[in-house]
Amino acid sequence: MSASHDATLTFWPATPLPASVALQLQELLVDLSTCEVNNGSIIAKQTAEQTIVLELSFGDCRHGLTDLEAVLATLRLADISYVVLDTKGSRLN
Repeated sequence: MSASHDATLTFWPATPLPASVALQLQELLVDLSTCEVNNGSIIAKQTAEQTIVLELSFGDCRHGLTDLEAVLATLRLADISYVVLDTKGSRLN
């Protein structure tokens, strides 16, 4: 049994998003086609350097932080930078 967490995942560049990352996000109930997140939100921002940053917020992750670990591993393999914060704002990874 894993603990449940509220988490915010910010990653860049968000486009083009590798299929492997999109698949992992879909398994976390993130619908990129409609920009909806189950119990959360999704925000896309453009930086001054024209880089797209995607911020996902999860309220009460379905099976705790371990669900996000698969996404984080996929982001690392795709060489995408990311930051994960818990509800208290401390950095998780």
